[in-house]
Amino acid sequence: MMIRASQDMACRDPVLLLGEFSIDELCATAGQSFSEAVDAAQVSRSDFSVQSRRYVLCNGWQSWSFAGELYKNERPRRAFAKRGLNNFVDHPAEAAIHGLANRGHGKPDMVSHFFTVLRVGSARLALVSAGGATESRALPPVTYLIGPRSIRIAVFAEGGSFSKGELLARIALVAGQDYFDLRAKVAILFGEAGQASRRFAGLRFLWEAPQQGQAEPNQGRSPPIGGFETWYNHYLDIDEDMIGKDLESIGSTRNLVNTLFISRGKPIVFQIDDGWERMVGDWRPDERKFPHGMAGLAARIEDKGYIPGLWVAPFITMPDTPIAIDHPGWILRNQRGEFVKAGWNPGWGGDFLCLDLSIPEVGDYLFNLFDMIINEWGYRYLKLDFLYAGMLRGAHRGGDGSALASGKGIWEHYAATLRRLTSIRTNKAGLPVAFLACGSPIESSAPSMPLMRIGADTREHWEYPLARFIGHQGRPSAKVNMGHSLARSLLDGTLLLNDPDVVFCRDERTSLKPNEKFLIGLVARAFASQIMSSDEPQGTSAGEEEFTRELIGLYAKIGNRRFGAERFSSRSPDVYRMFSEDGEIDGIINLSDRAQLLNIQAIDGEEKPALVPAHSILLFGLP
Repeated sequence: MMIRASQDMACRDPVLLLGEFSIDELCATAGQSFSEAVDAAQVSRSDFSVQSRRYVLCNGWQSWSFAGELYKNERPRRAFAKRGLNNFVDHPAEAAIHGLANRGHGKPDMVSHFFTVLRVGSARLALVSAGGATESRALPPVTYLIGPRSIRIAVFAEGGSFSKGELLARIALVAGQDYFDLRAKVAILFGEAGQASRRFAGLRFLWEAPQQGQAEPNQGRSPPIGGFETWYNHYLDIDEDMIGKDLESIGSTRNLVNTLFISRGKPIVFQIDDGWERMVGDWRPDERKFPHGMAGLAARIEDKGYIPGLWVAPFITMPDTPIAIDHPGWILRNQRGEFVKAGWNPGWGGDFLCLDLSIPEVGDYLFNLFDMIINEWGYRYLKLDFLYAGMLRGAHRGGDGSALASGKGIWEHYAATLRRLTSIRTNKAGLPVAFLACGSPIESSAPSMPLMRIGADTREHWEYPLARFIGHQGRPSAKVNMGHSLARSLLDGTLLLNDPDVVFCRDERTSLKPNEKFLIGLVARAFASQIMSSDEPQGTSAGEEEFTRELIGLYAKIGNRRFGAERFSSRSPDVYRMFSEDGEIDGIINLSDRAQLLNIQAIDGEEKPALVPAHSILLFGLP
């Protein structure tokens, strides 16, 4: 579906509604491929028009936003006590979209961004925005409002100007008889059907040592990216001495990173996370904690044969940083001239602000920052966090309210900024560089950053009770993180290399039980492309070593198979069916807090009752 401007237009409203299409009309437009898919899946074409017979896979605006299959009147929760937490998950024009979704009758529409998938039985019909990665001019990001009988399509086009006939959205209707049929067609849509994909070619150094050459693919999957990061053990309390000890011990104890990667001659990332900087927005090393600066650490990491990694949140700043004080005109403001609050983090001291990416000098400043981190300090794996802040609404172009006399919307400034920053593909020594997107608007970030965190932060605890109580959908939580990883698995290896965050093997400084740690580790390997650890390598216990051996043994059994997942039933939103592409392995994932007695169709076709404990996985067909 090509949707074009019917006349010359300058978009003043934040959201532009492009049209409403009945479910029947969309099924008909999908054509012969849809008919073949429903016939092969042995479901009726008319079932897609009946709300009570379909599931809807909804994708949130950015990495931390809700993603999952919804049924009938289900909707994601929103924070009610500390509403500022919604900044971490909301679309920039959430109020306008909320108004569209609540049309004044019945329940509000389901809302999905970038893509959505309607499923009846195993058959699927996906709507995917296919413009962002293929147009010379980035198209505005797409939102779907899914009602009982129709879907409305809108775009976040504020500030943009379009000529009559100019493309506003390209929506691909992709039908599949099952998960893997749909996945294969989505891969073709994004040009990633083969193992030697151009999209991911620049990232191969993360999983292939130079002397290894190109690994033979096994069922189309590349080996996982592996490494260590400091966050989920030390958090902000890092310093040069502590990181030096981790660096020295990562390759000498029987920890997960050494056992799975280093001892097998595979490359790893060694990433320094938040806590190294003086202050968020002041990207100079904290000399009290890092008296010798950051370049020496990067050199030590490189000397060990590891890839030096560094966390940075380039688009945000605390209010009292030099950048905010010396260049107040670079900070995004609203139409009243007030600074736009990009979020709140008590660990940093409260509210934080964001830069105005429509200002050329801001782009120059950011490019010079990246040039310093890569070419002067020596880091080659940059985790770019809180990227959503680069697409917040405001009076762009320095706060003069002329947002966009240039005819460019903020999504275009965001896309152009990411293209420029990630254009540094090698450092001055010719070594490759990678960028990991986190907290990022998925559709607008994917063309420049195919390595992406695809869920809320995990945690060394199953849940975050207070954040859960107040309805924070992007809360750090092992459970929430896995739900997002399962829901967005369709993107792994097609558009993105999915980063599911870290796995845990340690038996100290965590409340996770062994079954929960196995589940976290399995979801990371089966449904994504990166395995990172924050467990302290110098303190590897006998219990951790034993768990690590068992987890790696499980990895060996599932091999490089691709897996799919879907919701098990309408009654159980936190219970999933998982299945391998070769049909050899299937199972049940229970993220709920209760044991589930389920009738399960085993690989041999026979349906049997099975009790699946809470927070666990039941697998069939393991070799």
